[in-house]
Amino acid sequence: MAKGMCFRLVCLAALLVNAVGQTIRLVSPLNNGVGRLEVYYNGSWGTVCDDDFVQGDAMVACRQLGQYEPGMTPTYIDEFGFGSGTIWLDDLDCTGNESSLSDCPHVGWGSSNCKHHEDVGIICDENEMTIKLTRYHQRGLLQVYNNGTWGTVCDDNFGQVEASVVCRRLGYQAGKVFVTSRTLPILLDDVQCTMLNTDLKDCKHGQWGSDNCSSSEAVGVECFSFTSGMCATLFSRVLAAIGPSVNYHSKTGNNVNCFSTVVPICSSSKSKFVAQLIKVMLYDIFVMLGISFVQAYSQIRLNSTIPGRGRVEEIHYNVWGTVCSGSSFSTQEAQVVCKMVNLPWTSANVTNSYGPGEGLVWLSNVNCTGTETSLDECSHSGWGTASCSHSSDVGVVCSGATLQIHLEPSGSVLNVILGQVISVVCVVDSLNSPVTSFRWTHNGSSYSGQTFSKTVTSKSDSGTLECSAGNMLASTQISVLYRPVIHLEPSNDTIDVIVGEDLHVDWG
Repeated sequence: MAKGMCFRLVCLAALLVNAVGQTIRLVSPLNNGVGRLEVYYNGSWGTVCDDDFVQGDAMVACRQLGQYEPGMTPTYIDEFGFGSGTIWLDDLDCTGNESSLSDCPHVGWGSSNCKHHEDVGIICDENEMTIKLTRYHQRGLLQVYNNGTWGTVCDDNFGQVEASVVCRRLGYQAGKVFVTSRTLPILLDDVQCTMLNTDLKDCKHGQWGSDNCSSSEAVGVECFSFTSGMCATLFSRVLAAIGPSVNYHSKTGNNVNCFSTVVPICSSSKSKFVAQLIKVMLYDIFVMLGISFVQAYSQIRLNSTIPGRGRVEEIHYNVWGTVCSGSSFSTQEAQVVCKMVNLPWTSANVTNSYGPGEGLVWLSNVNCTGTETSLDECSHSGWGTASCSHSSDVGVVCSGATLQIHLEPSGSVLNVILGQVISVVCVVDSLNSPVTSFRWTHNGSSYSGQTFSKTVTSKSDSGTLECSAGNMLASTQISVLYRPVIHLEPSNDTIDVIVGEDLHVDWG
């Protein structure tokens, strides 16, 4: 994929009017007649405060944009909230008949008592909209329009990607899902989008008007936008959120390194959530375009308030996600999870009682033998390719006797001279039930018994020695040394020394 496409995926688009000397524009991700209202004054672009902004003001703005026709009812969005620069206009008081916002009364250019979270947005033709959040608010019940009727959407399979498609349609950049109740009929169910979709009607979904949901499963969406002034800055922040240097390649063989400079993400809690949303959005875009990352790392946690149990969540490419339970996730897979979280256990059980997670469902169809040390070593459908919804997120309970072991002699490295016998004991520190089975591994070979004993015959006997007892492991590194050879210098069999002279002999 060309570097230019990287920019087009995430940059803001602007609807501009007047090719020379433009003075007004709507800024949004999709350039679809919806967006933040910006005006040009004194050599720079700025925003308009939503104080006292009503339909008459929106009508004048749309007329100035060339987006208004008689009979249309432009709509304004309160607290659109993500602009930058000067807030040029406040307390506009248009009658609706003016040809330009500059013709309307206001408190003065650049004079306002507003912040950018009050920047106003506009929908010029409400009749063109098939999506709204409780009258186009930033947060509200998601409503869709079809065949002359407004209705709601069921939360089945509906996640951050689907919410972001909704919010981009409304002029924002990303969205978060919450579940709410509804009185309207549910018109859409089983919606599945990608970040390449621009409207819910373009996403995969069930038949219009057909659902299997209750009144408490209606989707609510909260929209966000980011305070980035330039396209390049926004994209570099996206990549910085994933890693300091991200290299990826497409299935066509084109290698790309879009950015390698780390741009800090703000430390506020909202900015952290925004960074998470950007990462999820970007990963979805890359997957859909056939792009795979070169390197990754994985960590795991059990998410709950009780230690040793919880919803299984893995971090991959610095993004937390969940694991689908499916039909293959059973005791063996749970055992691998308990090893990964390094918890003492004698039993590992699967549960779905810890509820749905957020973000991506990272893994599905996980199938382990139980001997693996990571879920990634098990067979699975591939990172980020799961078709499960969060209702299938799996949980694991690691429980049983507490067991601790160590090796004697202790130490991370044991130095052994060639020809000597090495003897190491696997010692149980604390135990609620007896352990009678000890298993050793050394350089690919297996041994049994509580004591490992072996005559060191070559340097190839160097390597890792590991004991497993119950569900615990202890290990050390064997380092084979050659037996030292010494001699004296001077090396003569007889040394003649005159009385009164100094005698000095070195050994080496």
